[in-house]
Amino acid sequence: MISVFKGNYKYNEKDVKLYAPDRQGVYYIGGWAADGFILIEYIGKAIGEGVSIKTKLLDHLSNNELKKLSHFAFRIITTEKEIEECEKSEIKVYSPRYNTHNNG
Repeated sequence: MISVFKGNYKYNEKDVKLYAPDRQGVYYIGGWAADGFILIEYIGKAIGEGVSIKTKLLDHLSNNELKKLSHFAFRIITTEKEIEECEKSEIKVYSPRYNTHNNG
């Protein structure tokens, strides 16, 4: 099952620890666009034993990745197949610039 989109939370260690779930799913990281809306710049998946949306976001922060981005959001998803399909579909829809595999 795919949950509703939840966000936008500030992309920093404090807010990731507070708001990101210890569940698997798809997460989105973005920043402010010129029009005042948040633009999704990266879409990732949290899948596998011991991996959660929270751990993936904290990994990006600790590795100083995507540091120019300011907000995150997520969808909790229960099956690996749905996670893979959702990530692929969302990358096609949003074409985030930091996804290197966004050609489907």
